[in-house]
Formats: sequence, structure tokens, C-alpha cells
Amino acid sequence: MDRGTEALDREYRRAGITIYDAPIGPVQRYRWVVQTAAASMPNNCWGRYGRVAVIELDATWPGDQVAMISERARGCRRVIATWENLFHGSSDRCAYWLAYVEAEKMADTHNARYGL
Repeated sequence: MDRGTEALDREYRRAGITIYDAPIGPVQRYRWVVQTAAASMPNNCWGRYGRVAVIELDATWPGDQVAMISERARGCRRVIATWENLFHGSSDRCAYWLAYVEAEKMADTHNARYGL
């Protein structure tokens, strides 16, 4: 890993973002997409909560989404990062929206560098 990647890793770990480490080859021809889902919370938590994930799709997968945020889903090569149990408020400053923007930045950066 180079210094920039290590610094980014530390920043994500400090922010509480789960990063799944896996070897990245010199040239990848896969797409990264952002996927969202509802989070399951206990009954005493009112409101809407959600999950945000960056998923790496196979190059042959025809769609832009997979069925679930899991590596078992067809078309999913691996789950890159997840943000769990985020409150989905009504403004653009809620945790869910901030995580979604961060995930889009991560996916766009990778797709610009390694995309199809």
C-alpha cells in the first residue's frame, strides 16, 4: 500500500467505516456502485434507519444493483465498505445522507480510475 492509501484507510477506520481488505490487482475491470437498504432496529428505536454500502459488481453483470448487500448476491464480487444503522432524517445533514455522499465519492473515484 502506498502512503495515500494508508492515510485513507486510517481516516475511514477513525470515522467508524468498515473497510473490507482484499487484494486489488494492477488493473480491474469491475464497477463499484452504491447500494442502500433498510436497517433492522429494535422496537424501541423510532424512525427510519438504513444501511449504505459500496459494492463491486462483476463486469458481466447487466444491472446497476444486486438483490442484497451481501457477497452472496449474484453479480456481487465483493462488498467494499458498509455504513450500518444510520438515522435517515429529513435534512441533508442526517447520518444516512452524509454516508451516502461519502460512498458515492468512493465509488466515483474508483470508477474513474479503474472502471470499464
